[in-house]
Amino acid sequence: MAKTAKRSAATTRLEKPIESFVAIRKEDVNAEKRTVRVSFSSEEPIRDFPWMPPFILLHTRSAFRGKEFEAMGSVLFNHNIDRIVGHPVNVELDEEGHRATAEIVFDKDPDSEAAFQKVLSGSLKGVSVRYRAEETLRLDEKQSWSVPGGNRSIKGPAIVVRKWTPLEFSLTPIPADRSVGVGRELKEEVMPEWLRKALIERGLVKEGDSEEAMQAAAERYLKEPASTTRGRRRQARTNP
Repeated sequence: MAKTAKRSAATTRLEKPIESFVAIRKEDVNAEKRTVRVSFSSEEPIRDFPWMPPFILLHTRSAFRGKEFEAMGSVLFNHNIDRIVGHPVNVELDEEGHRATAEIVFDKDPDSEAAFQKVLSGSLKGVSVRYRAEETLRLDEKQSWSVPGGNRSIKGPAIVVRKWTPLEFSLTPIPADRSVGVGRELKEEVMPEWLRKALIERGLVKEGDSEEAMQAAAERYLKEPASTTRGRRRQARTNP
């Protein structure tokens, strides 16, 4: 029988954005309005690393922060901040379908026009979507968590993202897969550099430690309460 996760279960805020990929379908492209409709997130598990539980983005009104993205977000070409080709509009949450949608509106400068023509021709078929995870809940094997206000629960092992904000759309050549056309990033078999540096800065590991030690430290870090994580950040800022 699955154990229910307690309300006091450890939560934390992740420093690296979560990333997934969305297919651009021909039927979602409006050539006249220069827009593309994308269903950019769902509760389909996102597995960033093979040795970590998958992330599940909770799709409720209290979890999803899409208005900030609509007001300030941009659409880039291949994650290049110097190549803004459009902006998102009509960012909407479908609570019943557990997914979020938006429209990409293309600008009219030469770079944006070139990107839009590649979308029209079918040679550019993917959108990379990055999210900021502001609060997560770790569920271990045989644990479950009841979603507030709903008659459903999420079973572990998983990292439930209970508050999150979409940060960026980026046109990419990455292909897609099932659910909302979401195709996952190529799996990283070793510790990524951003996470390695964070663990070393916090004193959880030392430079030269084994990959197994690094992975174990990352697992411990994800289980830390948010207050512990914030305390370490303050200490890192005040110590020379």
